[in-house]
Amino acid sequence: MSPNESISSSIKKVDNFIGSLNLPRINIDLKEREDLDFSRLTHYDNKEVEDFLAIYGGYKAYLEIKTTQIESKVSILKASFEDLYSIQAHKVVSMHKSGRKPTKEEIRGQIMGENDELSNLSEEIIELEAILKREMGLLKAYDTFYSTVSRIVTLRTQAN
Repeated sequence: MSPNESISSSIKKVDNFIGSLNLPRINIDLKEREDLDFSRLTHYDNKEVEDFLAIYGGYKAYLEIKTTQIESKVSILKASFEDLYSIQAHKVVSMHKSGRKPTKEEIRGQIMGENDELSNLSEEIIELEAILKREMGLLKAYDTFYSTVSRIVTLRTQAN
């Protein structure tokens, strides 16, 4: 089984496990995007503020799902990369039995230069980690927005 097939198989196993939990699906229609003017939040009536709470909560949940999906894929890709890299590193070191032992950088350079599959895996990991950082920032923002709106709802409810 090729590394790509192994990675696909691992991702499929994770998806199947999650599917076997029989949890209700979370569907968010992202075709119609809400425009939420957070700066005017204190000017809205209670119903509009409650709508904000539901919307921010829904998008927060959606981002949590997407973030964990990317995190699990990055884990699988990193594990595959490390396994393949270790095999290739052993081969490179074995070829240099006589003479000077190559440095870690030389070993890495030779492996990455000769192995497109590892180079592509590395590139995909880097890209997904960048996406993950951006999504984590969005998730933190939505979490903060949700908490703020929730406090406003609580304060207004206690005031009445």
